[in-house]
Amino acid sequence: MRYVLLTLVGGHKLYSKDKFFKGILELNIPPEEIWISTTESLFSEFTDGYKGNIPIVWIHGEEDLGDDMIRSTTSAREALRQKFVESDYEWSMWLDSDIIVTQDMVEVFLDHLKNNNKLTWVHGYHPWREGEGIRSRHGLGSCFIHRYILSSVPFIRIQLPNGNKYRNLGDDYIWIKIVASCEELGWVDAIHGKLWDLGHMKRDGTIVRYKNFL
Repeated sequence: MRYVLLTLVGGHKLYSKDKFFKGILELNIPPEEIWISTTESLFSEFTDGYKGNIPIVWIHGEEDLGDDMIRSTTSAREALRQKFVESDYEWSMWLDSDIIVTQDMVEVFLDHLKNNNKLTWVHGYHPWREGEGIRSRHGLGSCFIHRYILSSVPFIRIQLPNGNKYRNLGDDYIWIKIVASCEELGWVDAIHGKLWDLGHMKRDGTIVRYKNFL
């Protein structure tokens, strides 16, 4: 299977880079490329010491200033999406840079695809949000997305009134709401849940895993 790994890196996620790359390089079916969307300086810091043989591509969204605000992360995601749509890849693997994968993640994804070849979004929940049943609260930290969706739904940022101020909404929040609505209407086939065993690395170096993984 040909696929590309997409990730965005903010300043507070640099601590997990060694474990992140180790997990990717040990995948039984590795990606053909790793695309990292961030500022140039953060890209250099994050990839410093990388010795893998998977090519890494730097991508930068115009509004990504590296401050990890909604503006930056939304711009980073949209830059990845646009690059992907321009490519010839069919599937993209989205992974947060503090998520630690197991070797069989891609095989498990392919098994889900065999059971339903119409799937266009295979969405794994975050271990540290294990108790939250609402899929929209789990973000896009570990999922596979088909180009069918990414070619149609962009990552956008909007401002909504919130009292005397405005509330910024963006990053993956609006994207998930739109695709989830399409799913409810029967336009998109998706699967959500504890689909593969994952670790979420915290700043202190501890790795959170599911209490119960089925």
